[in-house]
Amino acid sequence: MKRTILKIGGVILLLTGTFTGCILGFNILPEYHTQEFEAGQATRLGGKQIYFTSESFYTEKLTRPAHYERIVSEQSALPVNPVDHQVMDFSVADPFALLLPEGTEVAYYGWLYSTLYIASDGTIAFGTPGTGNGNLAEHFSSFQLSLLPVDVTADGGRVSYAIYEDNIVITFENVGGSTFQCEFFLQGEQRHDMAFTYPNVGRNTRSGVVGLGTDERNFQLGNDAGLEDFLERSFVESDLLMDSQFANTGSMKLGLGQ
Repeated sequence: MKRTILKIGGVILLLTGTFTGCILGFNILPEYHTQEFEAGQATRLGGKQIYFTSESFYTEKLTRPAHYERIVSEQSALPVNPVDHQVMDFSVADPFALLLPEGTEVAYYGWLYSTLYIASDGTIAFGTPGTGNGNLAEHFSSFQLSLLPVDVTADGGRVSYAIYEDNIVITFENVGGSTFQCEFFLQGEQRHDMAFTYPNVGRNTRSGVVGLGTDERNFQLGNDAGLEDFLERSFVESDLLMDSQFANTGSMKLGLGQ
């Protein structure tokens, strides 16, 4: 069966069928909010904030996977000043395990987590340590955020965190000339939303991936044989400098004339 990926007005379709009959099936592919950058090219993120708002797929126990919409805006400063935040020491532990206070949990793709793993490579993983952000295979091998491909141990800088009633803030400052911050929102209408803010992105970023990582538990089409199959057949790269056009998945049959 032939499979073709087609973009129409910002919507990504996965077409399946022989294309010679009168019935053609298609799936609306989800946004994976993921983009690869060559070394030094992530500077385009500088001065931007990428806000991820969760779709209304949550049940009371968050048992259904959530989807996200992406909103991009200008942001030239950190939303939260990290001057008094707790500093991490990667010479002691890398990744650093951030245990959240009792009763505080972060939701990601519909699952709840009470431990975050913050690594020197610019990733934040949920529940278990991440798998890196050097390429798509690493990025899509665990539930993690790939904020920016950096190396704190080589380039220096300050990485800190703070836990507030309304949000959790993790900040990378002056890492190879880059400063960026991740916020997890815990209360009100913003609950379960996230924001990546990049006041400045230097040219010392590594080649790698930025975006929302997941693993085979959450490959949306459900018919890929595994990670390699998913990357070859279903993954479509995002443009993180633009708002997302859609977030949900679906399928239907389209009737075509002979």
